Amino acid sequence: MFSFFHLFKKKDERLLRLKSLIGFYPRNEQLFRTALRHSSVIYTQKVDLESNERLEFLGDAVLELVISEMLYEKYPDKNEGQLTKLRIKLVNRNYLNTKAIEIGMPSLLHQYVGKKKQLKIDNHSIFGNALEAIIGAIYIEKGYAFAKRFVEEKVIGNVQQMEALLQTKVDFKSQLLSWGQKTNTTIEFVEMASDSPDSFKISVKVNEKFYGVGAGKRKKNAHQQAAELTVKQLEKELKW
Repeated sequence: MFSFFHLFKKKDERLLRLKSLIGFYPRNEQLFRTALRHSSVIYTQKVDLESNERLEFLGDAVLELVISEMLYEKYPDKNEGQLTKLRIKLVNRNYLNTKAIEIGMPSLLHQYVGKKKQLKIDNHSIFGNALEAIIGAIYIEKGYAFAKRFVEEKVIGNVQQMEALLQTKVDFKSQLLSWGQKTNTTIEFVEMASDSPDSFKISVKVNEKFYGVGAGKRKKNAHQQAAELTVKQLEKELKW
């Protein structure tokens, strides 16, 4: 137990925060140490340690499975496309970042990020990424059932919150840009010659390849339509 306390600078406080968050004392402390280590630590401090990116990858898959299963059971009358749109709302980067901040991830991450100025809450997905890494670590240590319960309690929240979120419109453009940032994929929205002087025509270019094309009297609507079509095409290509 001493080595686990040594993991946190503010021993009692950080131990209680982590235990309170995940619901148990980890057997493999190194696993959770890694889950809380952003890649900036390795780059800024030049240390030979693993970042949380691999655990984030695993946690992202677990999170998507839990939410897919929940939506499948909750909405038996919705088709695959409708279920996909609902899932996008629950796994989008902005939502995960907000939930991670709500449950206290920033206080656990401070000691692992090279400079505190990198922990600005606005416009940064570091907390949502760390939340996915924690989910991955929980899955490894406690299995799917425990990880599912964590996601249901900490990420999805109560039924009222979930229903309110599912009623919101999907921002496909934000989703696409977030995906591009996460996967190091270049996303560009290119304005094209329109067939009508009263409308805009927008195409999405993904790593130099053109995908969806949207049109509308408002440029914002054309962007959204192009982004939605691009997401659907990426899903068919198994890239999304």
